[in-house]
Amino acid sequence: MSRFSRRADKRVRTIAKEQSGRFDSEILANAVYDHVLQDDLLARTVDIVEELDELQYQAGDDSDLSELAHRGRYELEREKEIVDVAIERSVDAALEDVAETIDEWDDDVWTDEAKRAATAEIRAFWDDDGDKGGEE
Repeated sequence: MSRFSRRADKRVRTIAKEQSGRFDSEILANAVYDHVLQDDLLARTVDIVEELDELQYQAGDDSDLSELAHRGRYELEREKEIVDVAIERSVDAALEDVAETIDEWDDDVWTDEAKRAATAEIRAFWDDDGDKGGEE
């Protein structure tokens, strides 16, 4: 049973599907999908945002409470949407995990060609993203 709301769980599943779709390599798509689904920090972040939305909706007639919920949500998104930051962190962690362990993987599961393609795609992603291996 999830510790997070149904709406948050559904949004995380959608995020996992969207993020995995960014990768051509099946290795990376699977790794990102699984990592995003299992990322409790991302799920908690989504849950907080969803709960603020729900609080603002339910408080409708209570202008003070509704305004405070709106202001809390605004503060979370002022610089950059907090969910996007959590997603980027989760995707980078999945790619780092693959990059660090792919050479140790059993050849019966993934071919050398598939592993090379995944490694090349990771490099290209980090080069395009301006983020070399998750270093900031």
